[in-house]
Amino acid sequence: MTDAAQPVTGAAQIAQQVTVVARLRRIAADLAAEMRARVEAFDAANAAVLAHAKEAAADVDAAESALRALTLDHYGRTGEAKPTAGVEVKLYDTFALTDPAAALAWAKASGVALIPESVDQRALFKVAKVSPLPFVAAAKEPRVSIATDLAKALAQ
Repeated sequence: MTDAAQPVTGAAQIAQQVTVVARLRRIAADLAAEMRARVEAFDAANAAVLAHAKEAAADVDAAESALRALTLDHYGRTGEAKPTAGVEVKLYDTFALTDPAAALAWAKASGVALIPESVDQRALFKVAKVSPLPFVAAAKEPRVSIATDLAKALAQ
């Protein structure tokens, strides 16, 4: 449906190509308007279902947040990483820069994790993961993982 541009040899050909562009823009605008009308009609026809879906998604988010909080609390008290099917606490490495000046001096001296006159913290934390640095605090952060398919997890 596209019209390829022809080599320009004169004003008449330019005028012809302007006509082609104008026609294609009209077609594109008409199709975009039809799409907007169809989306609006769909939204109007399905307003109740869309509202219920939005509420259900909010309910799922709230329930998952509560599940994560309960699981982290249980993990904090017992150290149990898999308290029941479908939920698990996983430990993730976290890092925090404790002395930015020392980190910058180290980056300048080593040539690693250096962005002009600043420290690339992401690169620095990768280094700290394999080789402890005195100006980076490392810790394990527990995070709750909820199975995507809870029906399958609960059936096991």
